[in-house]
Amino acid sequence: MSERTKNIEPVNLKELEKKLEEIEGDEQKLELLIEFMQSALAQAGTPHFKDFWLAKKKCSDLFKGNISPAQRMALWTKYTEMSNEARRLKEIFDNESAFAIEQIEMAVESLEADIERLEQLKSLFPSFYFEQSCSFFEPSREDMARLQRDAAFFNSYGTKVNALRRELIKTEMRVRDKNKFFERLSKIGDAIFPTRKTLIGDISTRFKELVEAFIGQVFSKEQSLQSLFHFKDEIKALQHIAKELTLNNEAFSTTRKELSQCWDTLSKSIETRKKEDMDQREEFKEKKEEIEKEIAALQQQFEENAIDLSKILEAFHQLERGISKAGLRRNEVFRLKDKIHDAKKPYLFKQKEEDDKKKEELRRKEKERQEKIEAFKEKIQEVGDGSKKQSSQDLQSQYEHLSNELLEFKLNRAEKIDVERALRVIKDIIAEKREDEILNLSSDDQEKFKQLQLLLKEKNSQYKEIKSEIEELRRSKGSSQFDFAAALEANDTVEELKTKLIKQEESIDEIKQQIKGLRQ
Repeated sequence: MSERTKNIEPVNLKELEKKLEEIEGDEQKLELLIEFMQSALAQAGTPHFKDFWLAKKKCSDLFKGNISPAQRMALWTKYTEMSNEARRLKEIFDNESAFAIEQIEMAVESLEADIERLEQLKSLFPSFYFEQSCSFFEPSREDMARLQRDAAFFNSYGTKVNALRRELIKTEMRVRDKNKFFERLSKIGDAIFPTRKTLIGDISTRFKELVEAFIGQVFSKEQSLQSLFHFKDEIKALQHIAKELTLNNEAFSTTRKELSQCWDTLSKSIETRKKEDMDQREEFKEKKEEIEKEIAALQQQFEENAIDLSKILEAFHQLERGISKAGLRRNEVFRLKDKIHDAKKPYLFKQKEEDDKKKEELRRKEKERQEKIEAFKEKIQEVGDGSKKQSSQDLQSQYEHLSNELLEFKLNRAEKIDVERALRVIKDIIAEKREDEILNLSSDDQEKFKQLQLLLKEKNSQYKEIKSEIEELRRSKGSSQFDFAAALEANDTVEELKTKLIKQEESIDEIKQQIKGLRQ
């Protein structure tokens, strides 16, 4: 760059125009414009193509000005390099944008298809089950589980819509196309968000009413010490259920505050009641000894083989549940549960050993299955490696044998795609060998014409088969049937099939040309 322009660094078109007015020579103006074009392409993220093309347009007129031939040639070289680079970058960004738009289009189409059969999909959505048990909540459990299931169903689609909106905001594309996508997502949202809001409101209202009824029951009359502990357990269960439910912020904070206040009140009542119940220690001691005798009796029965492992563990479990209803003080309950737990340890260890044996057997069978799959894939590879020395008929016989052998395997979807792709290589080799065999026939044109017709029919059938397979994979991806690894595998398969589709088109064109030549 010349001394007159090397310190000029316009950052936008407006500043560029101002700097150009300050420079008199065409040569210096061209240097400044080319430097500006270079900076426009070097921007982080998406290059400023609009600024580049406007600056390029200005250069076209300046090249006609008064510039020395040598300098014009040097500037023209840089100018053409920048132009070629811009076109290359534009093509790359257009391809990336087109791919992103295609993926978004597939996702939106999938959502639109789901919206058309929303009720059907909702009927297939898995049922919701509460992890925590609560006797006070039990009468409402079924209705609340149904409402929460519906809310979770609409939440899943709401999450997808919001994720697509965020992705759409980040994706570079024409404003008109982006607005069309937003309009389509808005229509999808109209079918989801109002219903979801109504469901959340219904769940929140019912849960608030349930908590208020529970608190009213707690303080409706004088409660025993055991009941107070039971109510504290119910409060913990209700607080856990509140986390499982989809509540609005107001309902969650209100019910949590009310339950916390109820908890504090119960805690104070329990402390007071404990002081009043000190004279009942002897009765607690008797019940404690009774439970200890039951533990000893269970242990003796197991040693005498009167009960098996599953029955003694179930008996311990029943005993643990019965402790809370035995009228013992809370600290005694904890001590007895610890004692039961210690008594259960050797039986739990035995049960773990049995479970480990079962798991080991399952792992062994899975390992054998994987080894058989790998051996089968190696067999396919061996057929492919030795295909050059075999005829199409021999290869076809081996292909059919391998296909029949494949039916004996129990494969998941990803494994099936992998094995079928390997088998498809053999099938393609057979097709190529048949093509070579037909094309190398003798000079009898009539017979060759018939053979070419048959080959053309076979190629067309293969073309339709590959195209159908591509469409099937795309539909499967669009309907979210694959996990992440399977989706990547499916993408690779689609790309391979596209390449084969192009080869089939070229082969069909070649055969048609030969048929045309025979007719002339």
